[in-house]
Amino acid sequence: MNVPRLATGSSFYKRKLTLFNLCFHVTMPDKSTHGFCYPWTEVDGQRGGNEIASCLHHFLTTNPLVMRRNKIIFWSDGCVGQNKNRMVVAALLSAISSRQPAINDEVIYAIKYFETGHSMMEADGMHGLIERAGRGVEMGTPDSYYTLFQTAKVSPPRYTVKVMEFSDFKDFRDLSERAIRDSCLTGISKWHMICFRKNHRNKVAMFVSDNYEADQRSVAWRPVGAQANLSFLRAAYEKPLPVSKAKIRDCLGLVDKLTNHRSARQFFEGLLEDQERLYPTHEQNTPGQEATNAPDRVQEDDI
Repeated sequence: MNVPRLATGSSFYKRKLTLFNLCFHVTMPDKSTHGFCYPWTEVDGQRGGNEIASCLHHFLTTNPLVMRRNKIIFWSDGCVGQNKNRMVVAALLSAISSRQPAINDEVIYAIKYFETGHSMMEADGMHGLIERAGRGVEMGTPDSYYTLFQTAKVSPPRYTVKVMEFSDFKDFRDLSERAIRDSCLTGISKWHMICFRKNHRNKVAMFVSDNYEADQRSVAWRPVGAQANLSFLRAAYEKPLPVSKAKIRDCLGLVDKLTNHRSARQFFEGLLEDQERLYPTHEQNTPGQEATNAPDRVQEDDI
């Protein structure tokens, strides 16, 4: 997704700010469904494993619908760079470690991965609904998209939106290196399932499966030596990320074509001021060159 987005094609060759959106589609035991959107811009985060892991961890540790359930199973595509990696494993481990099962009970957090080429799921329907609701609508600021996400679904319950800022993203690679043996992650790209189980004695066990027919096998995840503090999460970013000032000026050149251009101009002028203050010597892209971390169209990631 790009900001600003005009209703005409006159902005096609101009650089724009990139916005990402991770969606969670929840199906409850009573068959009721709920949708949750986790958007952020390239100012606040990249499009990698730490960002996905941070959204997943926030979803598991703050969402009342999830926190009162003892068994949570996610379905996801198997993109290694985003959804199937040591950061996501660490996020699951940290989240389940914060739970306290009742006596004679256990908590289960698991991710199952679709076969390649068969990853269409309900979260894709959320993206499709959002895209249809926003067709032909101008988007001058990220807030315009956030409002669209909240209102795209007409029938209740509407989608819940949690806007991620740079301070919300945690360094789950650091946690994984402190808490998980490297040897236990061997072959992760071939796994079809990752599962953590925690009993009322606070023992956390990890299980994986290499295919849908195979039995789960136990993995010794604990590191040798001192126990890692699973609740301590370092920040992934100390400040907003650098954005090409030439890109921001391209955006400013487009906002006057918007119907509601005042709020968009105010947003991008503020962004340019912040970038000049934070990165006074940051190298700009040459005119006409697209920033490497800003694809023209982003395929959102689903869990």
